[in-house]
Amino acid sequence: MKNGKDVAILMSTFNGAAYIEQQIDSIRAQSYGDWTLYIRDDGSTDATVSIIQRLRLTDQRIVLWAEPNPVNLGPAKSFMTLLAKIEAAYYLFADQDDFWLPDKIERTLSIMQRLNQHDPNLVHTNLSLADQNLDVLVPSFSDVAYDDVQSLLLANDITGCTVMINRQLRDLVKPRVEIPCMHDMWLGLVAAQFGNIAYIKESTIFYRQHGGNVIGSTTSKAAKVKALNSVAERKRLTTTVLTASELLKIYGNHFSVAEKKAVTTLAQLGKVSLLRALWQLKKNHVYKQSFLATAVFFLKLTLNYSSLKRIT
Repeated sequence: MKNGKDVAILMSTFNGAAYIEQQIDSIRAQSYGDWTLYIRDDGSTDATVSIIQRLRLTDQRIVLWAEPNPVNLGPAKSFMTLLAKIEAAYYLFADQDDFWLPDKIERTLSIMQRLNQHDPNLVHTNLSLADQNLDVLVPSFSDVAYDDVQSLLLANDITGCTVMINRQLRDLVKPRVEIPCMHDMWLGLVAAQFGNIAYIKESTIFYRQHGGNVIGSTTSKAAKVKALNSVAERKRLTTTVLTASELLKIYGNHFSVAEKKAVTTLAQLGKVSLLRALWQLKKNHVYKQSFLATAVFFLKLTLNYSSLKRIT
């Protein structure tokens, strides 16, 4: 168990030698300096660890988490494992290949401290999409955020590398490092149900897009049309179903009747016929934020529904 003082920054790395030094330099340049950066390497075979070792000699705030028998856990479990081990008042999550704007921590912490500190809270921000050279492609990814449980299950809009959570939220999720979705989605769902979520409309990072991204962003219209019936979309729908099921199992008693019906409807996708699934979605008001977005979701579900029947 380690003490991250006020702010612990958690980073999971995997073969990130190309960009990690630039990312860590952007963290070291933050206007708010009372932080500790904890890095867990997820089995890199390139120079990532040696770069971290060199940088930590120049800044004691950088800590490489030592494990006797390190194994590759994947990003979600790797982040959740770090989160369970580190003690701090607030936590941020850092990818290995982005670039933080100088006031990212200060601005996010300012909003966090305006929330009720007894509640489990999450603050996330807008981001700017950039290419591998940090030339900005899209200055603002989203001016709005829909952060209720149903919206997050249908389409998670919380990007982990923009997130800060408080100790109360961390303590709620700490017992489970095995989760059915990415850590940002899980943290958002728990915060939405039991606490508060705040969104900062201004970008605080350059979210670097390159060929090696574990998770990236699709922006072109042609790519989005192609994705309607794709492996990626089937994975997203599967994640929705498995995450809804896990939420019911762990927190079902805390949902209102209407909330429980909506989450149950999503958890049962693939277990009932397509027509019944569509009818239950309509009956229980499981919609997205607009008619068009809802229609597209129903189309994706129809095109990929057979894959959900294989979920055990």
